Amino acid sequence: MANNQYYDNITGQLKTYKSDLKILKIESINYILFMIFRSTMFKLNALNEAERSTYFKEGRLCKNDFYIELPSTILVKIERNYNNIMDFLTNKHSNYDNILFRMKYEKGKSFSYCLNYNLINDQFNLIDITRKSIYKHMNEVYQPKVSSSIINRELIALKNDFLNKFSIDFSGLSTQIDSSKIVTEYNSILGLIDYHNGKKWMSLNTEKDGRLHTNFTIMSSKHRKLIRNNKNEEFVEIDVGSCIPYLFIMSIIQKVEFYGDDHLKKYQLLFNKLNSRMIELGTVELLKAELKVMLIALEEDRFYRLFPLLNKIEILSFFFCKNGSKPSIENIIESTFPNFYYYVFQMKNNNFWVDQYQCPPKFDCNELLAHYLFHLEATLILYKISKRVKKSIRGIEIITIHDCLMVPSKYAEQVKAIMLEEFSNLFKIKPIIKIKGLP
Repeated sequence: MANNQYYDNITGQLKTYKSDLKILKIESINYILFMIFRSTMFKLNALNEAERSTYFKEGRLCKNDFYIELPSTILVKIERNYNNIMDFLTNKHSNYDNILFRMKYEKGKSFSYCLNYNLINDQFNLIDITRKSIYKHMNEVYQPKVSSSIINRELIALKNDFLNKFSIDFSGLSTQIDSSKIVTEYNSILGLIDYHNGKKWMSLNTEKDGRLHTNFTIMSSKHRKLIRNNKNEEFVEIDVGSCIPYLFIMSIIQKVEFYGDDHLKKYQLLFNKLNSRMIELGTVELLKAELKVMLIALEEDRFYRLFPLLNKIEILSFFFCKNGSKPSIENIIESTFPNFYYYVFQMKNNNFWVDQYQCPPKFDCNELLAHYLFHLEATLILYKISKRVKKSIRGIEIITIHDCLMVPSKYAEQVKAIMLEEFSNLFKIKPIIKIKGLP
C-alpha cells in the first residue's frame, strides 16, 4: 500500500488522498502532533541506553524513527473530515521527506504513523506550525480553571498569585529544542503559551498525589526562567535536594505528620510494622548502616551518585514502579543496598498490606507509596513553608513546583532560611536546600 493511499471500508478499495491543507484545522494538526510526541517520546525516554539499543536491534523500532498506534476514532473526534487529516499526514511538506506517513492498516482499527525526529530537530517544521497557531490565537481569552475546594480555602494566596501576578517574557524563548526530550519541551512550551493566553489551570487531587498542578509545573526549568511578576522581576527556584529519597528515609527513622486521608495514614503505619519486622529478622542494624551511608550522601548532595550505573530518573522510578517491573534498575539497587531494597520492596508489596489489614489496599502499594510521599511533600511545601513565607515576607509572590518554591531572586536567601527552619522543626536531619537561577 502506497503512503498516499487509504482503505475505504465502504467500497473495499484503495483510494488516493487529495491534497488541500488549507481546510484542515490547525488545532487538529497540533493535537495530532501532541499525541504523537507524548505517546512515543515518553515511552522511549523511559528506556535507558542499553534498553533502547536492544529495542533497535530487535527490529521493534528503526533507529531514527518513532512509531505510534493512533486509533482512528481519536482522529475523527478532532476533525470530521478524516481524509483531510490523512492527507496532511501523507503530504510532502516543503522540500523535505514526509514528516508523517501511514505505515500499516490492520483490521480496520488503527493506523501506524512514522515520525523522523531529526527533521523536527533540524528544521522545526512542526513547531513552526504550532507557532502560527499561537500568534493566530494570541488575543483569544480563556477562562481560568481552578479545581478542588482546598485551593479556594487553604491555598487562596497561591491561587491569587497564580491567576493575577505573573507574565511570560517571550523575548528569552529559545528556538532550539532538545531532541532527547521532545515531548517534555513541547509540553513546556504549550504551558507557557496557554498561561500567556489566559488558559490558566490549577488543580489538586487530594485522593491521589496531593500535589498542586499548574501550567508552571509542566514547564522545564529553562522555560520557568521566563516567568516575571508585575515588577518584571526574575525568579529563582529554591529546591529540596533529593526530596523523595530524603522523605522516604525520614519516614523510616521517625513518624511525621502530613495531610492525607485515612487510607494513607494506614499506609504510613506500615513503616512502623516493617521496622518491627526488620528487628525480628535481625537485619535492623544492617539497614541502619545502609541508611547512615545514604544520610551522609544526602547531606553532601550526592545521593544519586551512590548508584553510578543509574541516572536520577531511573533511581526515582524504583520508588514508584511495581516490584519486578524494572529488573535492571532493581538489581543494581539490591546489590548496592540489599536491606534498603528489601524495605522499599515490602512497602510496595500488596501482600504486606494484606498481612497487616486482612483486606486489599485501595490502590496498589507502589501507587500508595507515591501518594504518601507526594502528600508529605505537599504538606511541607504547600501548607507549612508557603504559608510561613507569605506571613514572614509581606507582598512576596510564590510559585510552587512540587518540592521547590519559586520566588523573586531578592528574597532567595530569606526563603531558604525559612525552609531550613521548617524542616528542622519537623525532622531530625535537615535536607540540602539549593538556590537555582541566581545571576
